[in-house]
Amino acid sequence: MIASQIGIVQDYVFERETEIAHSMGFSYYSAYPYILMFNMLSYMYIRKKSITWIEIAVLLIINQGVYHLSTLRLTYYLTFLIIILYLLVAKMKRIRLNHKAFYVGSFLLYPLMLFITVWSSFQYTHYNLFWRKLDDILSGRLRLQHKAFDLYSVKLFGQYIETNNMTNGVVAQHNYFYIDSGFIYSILGYGILLTFILLFMYSFLLFKACQHNDKVLAIWIVSLAIFTVVNNTWLNIHYNCLLLLFPQIYFKGGRNRRIFQIPKNGRKNI
Repeated sequence: MIASQIGIVQDYVFERETEIAHSMGFSYYSAYPYILMFNMLSYMYIRKKSITWIEIAVLLIINQGVYHLSTLRLTYYLTFLIIILYLLVAKMKRIRLNHKAFYVGSFLLYPLMLFITVWSSFQYTHYNLFWRKLDDILSGRLRLQHKAFDLYSVKLFGQYIETNNMTNGVVAQHNYFYIDSGFIYSILGYGILLTFILLFMYSFLLFKACQHNDKVLAIWIVSLAIFTVVNNTWLNIHYNCLLLLFPQIYFKGGRNRRIFQIPKNGRKNI
């Protein structure tokens, strides 16, 4: 991002309605908001309950600056939601997640979000005011998801989906087609088998987060479920590294361990 501002890397500029979005050296203006938001979640996970008000203020300032440069509303509002959940849940000792209701909810959240996303895609019609307004709020995603099911059928092992969204750094002006939703792309592109594997992995991680009252991890997983409705990052490890936790938690019996641990002797173990 610094290199783009001093002329070493090209800063692609995009016109979004009446605003200008800067790519800050990346190929698209949404790349660095995604990276910074997921790094914030990683940072919160490592710090747990010990984040100070100064750190929260810095995160809010960074979020405001990123929004000013990228004009990306999705990560902007979701970051606010994450911080609010952190203050309401992680900082509150009275709220405990190791309860039967949260256990049940942990295995229902991702399948339910997938069902709602797919159902909405099928129900969408331009002639209905409600669906048309909702599609406007979601920046045309519903219309494209509805079109995706017209063009492709659901298969066990998935298929190649041909998109038309960008050519040589320029957003396509004609016949634009791109599936933003991770749930929709997973069903059509990855296939039923991999989609169910992903549903199980994230549901299991959320269950273990509730079981060990790991509030920050639970916030991360819940935030990703919301994000996956409109963006496909739940299998992109270069953005979201949550799946790297699955082997550690699953094969070690789900003990309440962290990727980074600092024991009392001060030595860091990885």
